Amino acid sequence: MPGRSGRLRVPIPDPPLPRTARIPADPMSHDLLTPGATVSGRYRIAGPADGAFRAADTSTGREVVLRAFATADWGAEEHDGFRRRASAASLLEHPHVAAMLDTGADEALGLAWVVWEARAGESLASLLAQRGTPPAAQALRIVREAAAGVAAGHGAGIVHGEVHPGTLFLSRGEEDRRMRVRVLGFGGGAGIAVRSAAARYASPEALRRQALLPAADVFSLGVVAYELLAGLPPQWGATLAALARGQAAAIPSPRELRPDVPEALAAAVLRALEPDPARRWPDAAAFAEAFTPAAPAAPPPAPSAAAHVYAARRAPRFVQPARGPNPALIAGGAAALLALCAWAVI
Repeated sequence: MPGRSGRLRVPIPDPPLPRTARIPADPMSHDLLTPGATVSGRYRIAGPADGAFRAADTSTGREVVLRAFATADWGAEEHDGFRRRASAASLLEHPHVAAMLDTGADEALGLAWVVWEARAGESLASLLAQRGTPPAAQALRIVREAAAGVAAGHGAGIVHGEVHPGTLFLSRGEEDRRMRVRVLGFGGGAGIAVRSAAARYASPEALRRQALLPAADVFSLGVVAYELLAGLPPQWGATLAALARGQAAAIPSPRELRPDVPEALAAAVLRALEPDPARRWPDAAAFAEAFTPAAPAAPPPAPSAAAHVYAARRAPRFVQPARGPNPALIAGGAAALLALCAWAVI
């Protein structure tokens, strides 16, 4: 738990990785799926898109998003797990979840694949690259909606396993035209390997290739929330690598990088980033509550050795920044105004 300085410094109880341990290679076969290639005689690849592929369904003319996984090293367990996840994800219906449309395998290419709906819009990764950190109001809404989508999967017994800005898409609703976040990737490669694009958002247990519980997605949501609120701290990659090896590592409070972040939200983010899964928010629904205004307060969680036991906990109260002159806010006023203009359409 955070100490008096607001920093999080807790060693992971799991056995450490060897110092030579590396993040597994990206399991997607980009060499085989170049623009113009066709998967299973139906999906024609248009080009890469945030770790997946834009493709056209030649049977309907519909634009879709496709992810493919090289299966040469898969055994029966990996194939069975892939089918179970895809089957469960096909039943998910939620306004903050991208619908899964199809799944299958192309034996000639040695690939398993999943197809999701594609909507007009952009990934959060693309928007962050173009516009930088959003204003606080937009950041909070993005986090809440992303957590709500991930929570829908948790409610159906599905761990996403790869929550990061590249799997969070912002697009307008067909009826109300409201911009909303949709989580892409349920039914994909959770538990197969950590892709390089997702590595800095992955939980320590995911980097160690351990079984993933909902708390693994909470960690990833915590990294996304930290980045949106304050930008990731310096040397984040080294910090995450240390956590994956079971070493203690200090995670600074988001308030150290952005003092106007409410104290309760900073604490909620640090709790999501606890190295021990049992000390995090138990699932995405609980994490979402922490970003909901006027949520009732709750004491910090007690340590637990059983990471699979989830206690229903209420989130801390949303605290508004103190009113009145604030030197940090005044100094950052110009940057905040620019961010507000850049994110005005969201």
